[in-house]
Order: sequence, then C-alpha cells, then structure tokens
Amino acid sequence: MSFTKKILILSFLLVLLNFSFLHIVSAEENQRGDLTREEIIIEAQRSLDRSLSIFNIVATFVSVMVTILAIIIGIAGAAGFFKYKEWKAVIQEMERDLKQVKEVARDAEREAKEAARDAKREADTITQIRNEAEEDLNALRSGFGDLPTISLTEKPSEEDMEKLDEFIRKFDVFETLGASLKAEDYMTRGIAFYYRDKYYSALESFKKAIELKPDLAVAWFNKGAMLDRLGRSEEALESLEKAIELKPDLADAWFNRACLYALKGERENALADLRRAVELDPSWKEEAKKDKDFEALWDDEEFRKLVA
Repeated sequence: MSFTKKILILSFLLVLLNFSFLHIVSAEENQRGDLTREEIIIEAQRSLDRSLSIFNIVATFVSVMVTILAIIIGIAGAAGFFKYKEWKAVIQEMERDLKQVKEVARDAEREAKEAARDAKREADTITQIRNEAEEDLNALRSGFGDLPTISLTEKPSEEDMEKLDEFIRKFDVFETLGASLKAEDYMTRGIAFYYRDKYYSALESFKKAIELKPDLAVAWFNKGAMLDRLGRSEEALESLEKAIELKPDLADAWFNRACLYALKGERENALADLRRAVELDPSWKEEAKKDKDFEALWDDEEFRKLVA
C-alpha cells in the first residue's frame, strides 16, 4: 500500500470520528437538556470545522510531499542517480492519490454540512418539546393551587391525590426535557410520594427542594418529618431546628420536635416545644392528647394543664 493511500485511509477514519462526535453530542443533549438550541448548533458547527480542517491539512501535506519529492527527483535525475521515467511514474501515482484525497475531502465536507443541518433540526425539535413540557407543567401547577405548601398532617382530597399521581408520572419527563422546575415542584412530588408511603423518595424530593431554595422552611420541616419516618431521629431534629430557625412561627415544626423530644425522654424540651406549638396554633392540643409520641407524658400534670 502506498504512503499516500495510507494517508487517505487515515483521513477518512478521522472524519468518521468527527461525525460520531457530532451525533454523540446531539444524543447527549436529548438526554441532558441543559444546553440551549444555539449552543447545540454552535457545537455542530465546531464539529464541521474540525472535519474540514483535518482534510485541508491532509491535502496540503500530501501536496507538499509531492512537490518536495519532485524537487528531489529533479536533483537526483540531474546527478544521474535515478531513472527519470521510473520516478515520473511515482509522481503520477502520488498525484492520483492526492486527487482521491481531495475528492474524499469534498465528500466529507458535504456530509459534514448535512450532519450540521440534522443537528439544527434536532435542536429545533428539542426546543419545541421543551416548550410543550413547560406548558404542561404550568397547567399542572395551576391545578394544585396552594398544595405545594400543604402540611403533611393535612391529607389532600382524592381529587388532589389524582393530580399528585399525575404529577409523579410526568415529573421524570419534565426533568429529562430540561423544564424549569422550581423548589415548589419538588415539594409537590415529595408530598405525593409521602401519601403513597414512599418515604425515601419523598425525602430525596425535599432535599432537592432545599438545594434549589435553602431558605424554604417548610421544605426543612418536611425533610425532618421524612427522616423521622425513616427512623433517623437525630437528623430529623436537625432539620426541624433549621425549619424553626427560618420560620419561628411554624407550629408544625414545634409540635414535631416536641414529639421527638418526648420519644427521647427529654421531658422539659418536649413540654417547652409543645407549649410553643399550642401558642401558635391551639388545635395542637387535641392532637397531643391522642398522639402516642406523648404517651409517656399523658399522666404528667404539666402536660395535662398544657392541653386542657
């Protein structure tokens, strides 16, 4: 196999590699959804430029080699070391190979341009799908009203539960398509998981809500409630403390922390937190009377006065 034919094969493999890179980028963006349409098109153009640059370099290199060899042959022929006709045949073969390289380069340029157009069409399709997902998400949000901030002690109606189930089914699609999800959206999913007894999934949703909005007190409260459900009481206390720090008038957080203290046998802390919860919301009195977390305090005189 001649030297130039080897160069030809190498260059062809290089352009195939670039085409593969272009389609990999496009496939990744379909999954990630974190680049804009313009960024996808720019990446496609860069891939096209790389392909053209490789072939231009190869073609130029072969052309220079032919020229240098022709000069060497001329000098050698003048010196009488080589037979002119034999070297002329070599030069003609290299010129044919160079022509083939240039033809492959033109074909590669045409295919690269087609690939860039395909990438642009895919970017337009992704943009359209994302826009439709945004519209669908907004429609679901409008149907929930104040549901994302609902207390975990207030079970939604059956109608709202159906909406929550629908939200769970569509949520992964929204994430994949790169829809603009908010902390409240993750709160909604967490609540949906909670009422389907999927506490670990609910916990992960509340964590994501906190990641997006660290000062969202109700997210910290819900996280604490899930940790409690999962038997991680110390972590639950930390989350409830954070919720109270962010929103001192969040009665639910005071009550839940009182429950945890009561279960730990910390009477003074339990009564102090329960007192604050009742001050903020007197309805917690009735809840404390029947909540088995306070069972050890039901005969306590101070507890009885507090819930009377």
